[in-house]
Amino acid sequence: MEFVDAAHQRGMRVIIDFVMNHTSDQHPWFQESRRNPDGPYGDYYVWADDDKQYQDARIIFVDTEASNWTYDQVRGQYYWHRFFSHQPDLNYENPAVQEEMISALKFWLDLGIDG
Repeated sequence: MEFVDAAHQRGMRVIIDFVMNHTSDQHPWFQESRRNPDGPYGDYYVWADDDKQYQDARIIFVDTEASNWTYDQVRGQYYWHRFFSHQPDLNYENPAVQEEMISALKFWLDLGIDG
């Protein structure tokens, strides 16, 4: 990658902000998870039949979010988000999610980023 090589030639390191806890609600994984709960992406996010779990978790953006749970009409369940409702949290209890994140990190490391 030209940018990384040029930075390294100048003695600089390239650090990225890799968000690992959530995706966009427009991400293909989330769209598939909401449409097909029994499919390969059905368990990629934290879903529940009600919004009662994790009641002690602080709502970070109280000016825009009333809850850390949002009801999804398509799936008929609530999904968990620590930040905004358009940023559903990934389900790290699913080994497939862990593998996807390791693969994504490996991609960036193979390009030569430093962290």
